[in-house]
Amino acid sequence: MDFIAGGEIQHLSLLSIVQHSIAIPKSSPKTFFLITLLLILPLSLFILLDSSAIYYLVDKQYRGHSTTPSSQQIYFTVTILSQSIHLLLLFIFSLLSTAATVYTIASLYTFNVTTFSTTISALPRIFPRIFISFLWVFLLVFVINVVFYSVAIITMIAILETHHYFYLFTLFIVVLLFLVAHLWVTVVWQLTTTVSVSEPVYGREAMKKSWVLLKGKRWTALILVMGPVSVDLSRAFDRVVMYGGIIGIEMWVRVLVGVVLVLLMVVVNLLWLLVQSVFYYVCKSFHHESAEKNALQDVLQGYVRLDAKAGGDVLGG
Repeated sequence: MDFIAGGEIQHLSLLSIVQHSIAIPKSSPKTFFLITLLLILPLSLFILLDSSAIYYLVDKQYRGHSTTPSSQQIYFTVTILSQSIHLLLLFIFSLLSTAATVYTIASLYTFNVTTFSTTISALPRIFPRIFISFLWVFLLVFVINVVFYSVAIITMIAILETHHYFYLFTLFIVVLLFLVAHLWVTVVWQLTTTVSVSEPVYGREAMKKSWVLLKGKRWTALILVMGPVSVDLSRAFDRVVMYGGIIGIEMWVRVLVGVVLVLLMVVVNLLWLLVQSVFYYVCKSFHHESAEKNALQDVLQGYVRLDAKAGGDVLGG
């Protein structure tokens, strides 16, 4: 973590950010191994088991056994519950993985050492902060969607009534703005989670701080966000692992491909979480906001309720 302490990281290239991120787990291999095994691995499984895969599993188990109204009602109920539980677990493990990774990197930077037990003990106090930040982002997305669909419906009605090309062009612009808005919200959200853990602000204030930190680095952030989005492993998982039996793919091939895809997804998620944290320090350095260890130490120790002396003992264990 010496590259952060040096303070001259504001001009790191994308490749350098990735290279420094890859090297971070070497500072505490056991901690990152346990975070990967207990948090990032389940997260990766839930990502690969997307809605279509869940639907396939429920459909295979319940549909077709009976056509009575009661059995069909059970089928739809199980489908809705399965999808809801899947989304809930995906959401929880996503926040926990982010919180654990960001906290561990901040601890390594501040104390030079950390333990998995310390990280886990901090999660109950970190989770509500990230959750509140998520609610503010969700509210922003909700407002954007309401505005978009309202304008889109009015524009489509105008197109049907007037057949004027102006309204068709207007609809195109509205859709484009909608997509751009969602993309930038995603960028802000990624940095907001790190700010919510590393600084004494969360929620709306963390969003504001993230937007300020992104100035001058927004295109870099956009490219970093597009990286994980472009890695669509869930589609390959659906076609080969879930539906492979239908098209005659051997079971051993499906199992092998499934294991490989899970491992790839784990690597992608771990690397993205590491990059996300490093990019936060790059933004801080770019705005000449040095990540002071004393201030960060106060924030981190607040999660585990340790005084300065005890904090060093526990983190060193």
